[in-house]
Amino acid sequence: DDLFKLFISHHTSKDEKGSVKERLFHKGYKVYSIIVGKVIGYSVQTKRDTSVIDVADILFIQSGFVGSRKLEACKHPYDPRQVISIFYSRKNVDFLVDNEEDRIAILNAIDTIRRTYHSSKVMVGREELLLRYAWFDTDWNKSGTLDQNKFLHLLERINIYMKHEKAIRMFRDYATELHPKSVRRLSLRSFTHHQPEITFEECIDLLRRIKNKQFNGKEMGDFVFDHIFGKEKTTISAEEFLTKFLHQKQHEVDATLKDAKKIFSDLNSMEIIHGSSHTGSMGSGRSSETIDRLLFGEHLTGFRNALYDPKKQMCDPSSLNEPISRYWINTSHNTYLTGDQLKSLSSVEMYAMALNRGCKCLEIDVWDDTNMNNVRMPVVYHGYTLTTKIPFAD
Repeated sequence: DDLFKLFISHHTSKDEKGSVKERLFHKGYKVYSIIVGKVIGYSVQTKRDTSVIDVADILFIQSGFVGSRKLEACKHPYDPRQVISIFYSRKNVDFLVDNEEDRIAILNAIDTIRRTYHSSKVMVGREELLLRYAWFDTDWNKSGTLDQNKFLHLLERINIYMKHEKAIRMFRDYATELHPKSVRRLSLRSFTHHQPEITFEECIDLLRRIKNKQFNGKEMGDFVFDHIFGKEKTTISAEEFLTKFLHQKQHEVDATLKDAKKIFSDLNSMEIIHGSSHTGSMGSGRSSETIDRLLFGEHLTGFRNALYDPKKQMCDPSSLNEPISRYWINTSHNTYLTGDQLKSLSSVEMYAMALNRGCKCLEIDVWDDTNMNNVRMPVVYHGYTLTTKIPFAD
């Protein structure tokens, strides 16, 4: 009778006496439970220890076999074919789905979510993506705006450390600049029922001002822009970008004007906020013939300008005729070990981790052993040590 819930959230509440924010989130979960209950025809038990997995943190997914330390340690009998294991960050979660149709549907749903996320995030600026990620943690009541207290929490969330008095002053000065008639100037330490609030776009603008103030009003991209195109320039054409940047600075001699225009088109289609007002969905309203300093900085530090040449990832069969000693091969030593070579745990999970990280050569130390019924069977472990053993069959 278990119900699997793909519940997207950024909060986890663990106790009945949580903060106001936690209690409000718990109420939101109750509403979610009631709605789901009406749809599926039976009630959903409300729990405060709801686990949360961010889609950006998912490394890979396994199904149909024992592939994690938790499953290896499980004492209760189960059918490995029913297993779905999600590996994320440095953790994993395993669950059983006995119905094959449901299992396939869950795997397809998660795969679709992951593919959608990874294809969409490249169309969002780096700073916008970071703030959107943290925004849902900070704007917990989903008002679409941040007041002074939420803004202070946001600074900590994205690792911007500054004195609270300075942060409060910059926040109120900025809010006053935006809404001079509606914002009352308050003392740094006073709190009233009326606190100015800023939107997502305004928050991006304020954060950029804070960053630029630390670098005398300029970002790294501005210094490079000045050096290549001149301090007086505010925008550049595709021809200038191709000649002065791609050819002369990057030495990308094979780049063409068509390549430069494609880069411009991609940059002008991204969600990158200029100032305190949004330019529109996916950057509409910007000319595709030029890019400004902000978009140049986005390209400079973005994946399109990666140091590693993506063409090198393509296998050229004609280059595989050299002796094997002339190639760099991604290999793994003692692949099965989770820790040291003397007394750590052995796990199938480590093979999955190595393969998903691109390893082409794995080590499997196979030894003779016996099971609980004294039947001979092969096992994998670091021989003549205290490391644990895993069945070769797993």
